[in-house]
Amino acid sequence: MGEVKQWLDSCVSVKDILSGPSRILYSVPGTTLLLEALEFMSQHRLTAIPVSSASGDVLGFVDNVDILKHFCKGLDIVEKLDSWRASDLESPAVNVPISSLLGRNPTIEIEETAKAGELLRFFVEKNVHRALVKNSSVSEIKEASKDNLVVCSQSDVIRFLASKLASKSESVLNACSEVVIDEKIPEKDLVTIPESSTLLEVVSLMGKKNVSCLGITDSSGVLIGEFAASDLRGIGHIDAALLNKRSIDFIREKSASSDPAILFQGAASVSAVLQMLANLRVHRVWIVNSERKPVKIITLTDALKSLSTM
Repeated sequence: MGEVKQWLDSCVSVKDILSGPSRILYSVPGTTLLLEALEFMSQHRLTAIPVSSASGDVLGFVDNVDILKHFCKGLDIVEKLDSWRASDLESPAVNVPISSLLGRNPTIEIEETAKAGELLRFFVEKNVHRALVKNSSVSEIKEASKDNLVVCSQSDVIRFLASKLASKSESVLNACSEVVIDEKIPEKDLVTIPESSTLLEVVSLMGKKNVSCLGITDSSGVLIGEFAASDLRGIGHIDAALLNKRSIDFIREKSASSDPAILFQGAASVSAVLQMLANLRVHRVWIVNSERKPVKIITLTDALKSLSTM
């Protein structure tokens, strides 16, 4: 067994990962209309929302990927560009109960006393991004389960590990600086789109390719941006004007630091990737060649999976 894996299995608890400011669990009833849920997510700047039953139990999560897939369902959007109308999205797409979007993100509960290694296996083996933790010290529940629950996400784990790397408080993590992660991650199809593409075309391609993120390239194939479902965070209404905007313009208007997180091929150690994911608060790092053309993408799940053999 690798030293890092053994450390996660024996020395770190889920409670350790969640230490810090108290958390609030926001949730909506399953009967909430999607339009209302969008407004709620926009108000609280959420990328995912737990959906509860009438008795208060959490049924699962709905995130921005589920919402994008719902909008794309039944619409061959790119072929309809000339005749597309805002009403294609406004009704009935947003007038369905949020529970109808459940299924992709099941509810996984874990005790706060469980070891971090168990949580990582949940994330990697079940391909989920967040789990509900039974937390004895939760301060406030907002329209949530009757149990004291908080969410622990893959990002929480990454930030915890990055903080340990930065403080150099755990010598067992020194190995993370020696392993080149892009050599451990298998090849996968990269989905990119030209910078001239509209948000509508981006959404359509993401639906067809079943991906949650794609790269935006210039005419030379150089990576100049990315679009992810999480970039819709804070948007309470999707209309024609928004979807006909160039995706690269949408990204740049949202953030002054819109450049994607990149590392050069062969130089992406596990440590470098963990710290970049945590410091930039992003969900992926792009690996590029010397010409800054994308060759691989490393996600939060990839980063966590790499620790299982260390």
